[in-house]
Amino acid sequence: MFRNSNPVRHFSSLIILFLAGCATPVTEKILMPPKDVPELIKSVQINTFSANSGDYGRRVTEAIRSLLVKEGYIQVVNQGGQAVLKGDVNIGRINRVTDSNSYQVKVKDRGGSKRTETRYIYTITTGVASNITYTVSKGGKAIGGNSYNITYNKQVTGSSSDEARSNAESDDSIILGQIQELAQKVVAGISPHSENWEFKPQGGSGDLDAGVEYYRKGLYPQAESYWSRVAQQAVRPEEKAAAHYNLGMLNMRNGQYPQAFANFREADKLQPANAVYMDALRKVEDAGLGQKKLEEMNPNRKRGGSGSRNRSKRSNKPGG
Repeated sequence: MFRNSNPVRHFSSLIILFLAGCATPVTEKILMPPKDVPELIKSVQINTFSANSGDYGRRVTEAIRSLLVKEGYIQVVNQGGQAVLKGDVNIGRINRVTDSNSYQVKVKDRGGSKRTETRYIYTITTGVASNITYTVSKGGKAIGGNSYNITYNKQVTGSSSDEARSNAESDDSIILGQIQELAQKVVAGISPHSENWEFKPQGGSGDLDAGVEYYRKGLYPQAESYWSRVAQQAVRPEEKAAAHYNLGMLNMRNGQYPQAFANFREADKLQPANAVYMDALRKVEDAGLGQKKLEEMNPNRKRGGSGSRNRSKRSNKPGG
């Protein structure tokens, strides 16, 4: 197999690919347009959502309000908003099922004799399904809305029923999670919003690894310097591909989507059918389409594809 190649070099390439595949993901925030309305909303009045029971409607309304304020793209007002948001929420009943299974083990008693002992594993399966339906209107006319269903399913185990119960998430925590997730669906539907996207920094050689360390510590110019050197000077295609992917990841962080696409495409050319690089191409295409939609919603918004990224809310607001 290695008759016409260098076995040491081939082995080194495999090591680089293995280390790259084991990369710990990083998360970057990508600005995306509202999913359920055709235009940008400047201000909104939120009517308290109706609910199936308890104070779920109030809690969901407060969660939506808090998330909109946090995103910072729509002003939330008590009266006289450009748009009005209302809806219904249904938080499902939490269902828990406990089960146990036995198994046999060989143990020694104090005298050294072996005996068979029966032990048990207790399992608690917890599930709940919830949904939210909303509409947003402007001048008395609906301009958007949607209905979202979410589910929670989790299984925990323990060597006793008490241990299994202690490992299970509490009802209050599950309900809070359902409320937050439903509120996030509504906010993403009506407002520009940041989404957390995962990328996998590629290492495997000295300069690649050094760049990854600088990147994780927020020293982005240094990371770019190391990766650019690898992209220009590396001989092995897998190293050049990794460097271009990492540079594309940095471009994504800075909102430079055309440059990110060029780097991800080069990585894909050098290492075809690499799942990480193919996923990056899909992400940059989605981000580019999102940016285009925001520009169409507000032609006065400056294009975010050049220069270094400004982290402030004001500079990232559509039309800001």
